[in-house]
Amino acid sequence: MDNHCYDIHHNLALEYMNGNMYIAPCCHAASIKVEESTITEYWNNPKLIQLRQENSSGKLSEHYCHLCIKHEHTGTKSRRQKQVEFYQSWNGSGLRTLEIKLGNLCNLKCTICNPEFSTAWIADAKAIGRSVEQYVYYDKKFKFEITDSQALQNLEMVHFYGGEPLIDDKHVKVLEFLDQCDILKNCRITYNTNATQRVTDQTLELWAKAKLVEIYFSIDDIGDRFEYERFLAKWDQVQDNLKWYQQTMPNNHLFYITCAISYLNICYLPELIEWKRTNFDTNRLGDFIKMDFQLANGSCAIKAVSPELKQCLAQEFAEYPEILSFLTSFDVVDNYYPVEVIEFIQQLDKLRNTDWRTTFSKLYTQLATSTVRNK
Repeated sequence: MDNHCYDIHHNLALEYMNGNMYIAPCCHAASIKVEESTITEYWNNPKLIQLRQENSSGKLSEHYCHLCIKHEHTGTKSRRQKQVEFYQSWNGSGLRTLEIKLGNLCNLKCTICNPEFSTAWIADAKAIGRSVEQYVYYDKKFKFEITDSQALQNLEMVHFYGGEPLIDDKHVKVLEFLDQCDILKNCRITYNTNATQRVTDQTLELWAKAKLVEIYFSIDDIGDRFEYERFLAKWDQVQDNLKWYQQTMPNNHLFYITCAISYLNICYLPELIEWKRTNFDTNRLGDFIKMDFQLANGSCAIKAVSPELKQCLAQEFAEYPEILSFLTSFDVVDNYYPVEVIEFIQQLDKLRNTDWRTTFSKLYTQLATSTVRNK
């Protein structure tokens, strides 16, 4: 069935934001606000049941599944399509995977981010005149708990994200519960992390009990550009942390690099790939570290490019098929200049005492020489 979505039928995404609980069929889908309850109650939510019924008849919801529909319409591979390979070897029905967003507590102010995913962003958002919704303020008393082990007996994967999920021990409490229920040994445990945090010996011991641990490090660039894009992170510290994870992880692990393609790093992606090949291509066991690319959302998202810039990028990416395909998803507009993007980063420059024209001189030169400002 062309529109079949495995996540709708086997996954549950949980998100806790400032005292409110939200559920969804996956972390990319529109969410449903609910009262705090058990996994069983979440799974049997009438809206999720209806969504499964509709998908069984071949329908994708334009409300809940808008992001996948958008990606597939533009020719980029959607999460739904990517999950086919992930789920196809599984048998049975019911809840098999959990995605848990442990709030938005984070230590960085990434240019591609916003207060919804980073508490550190709240002050800057206010400073540049953006409204900040009450729900993004972090509830320090928040204690995420899972108690109904029976609903998780067929669980095969748990994914943690944030915010920065490794910044406190909330994920550890979940792992402890799964271990106590004899479920952890059957689970893949995965994380999206900004690579600024190291974990405790307790966490490493719990990870060693899991079936597999997968760490997705968010690295969009290198050097000074990385520090600009992942503001407050230090590139040398992140590289040291990556080496630490290489040396310290239990044997049951895999690493990944995830890169969000935005206007800031679009001209520099080959440099990132070459850094990865030289410095972080395998773990200590020799397992290949895969690199995954996706388009960034938010104020630095690429909405369009000029014909000249696209041609230049096509030439630079000729030897890098992993990113060349993304060029087909960009609208091409004569004399296009990303006014909104530039105005946004200039606001940040003034606030953070940075200078995008110096840090991203290649991008600045390319925009200045190949486009005409359409102000």
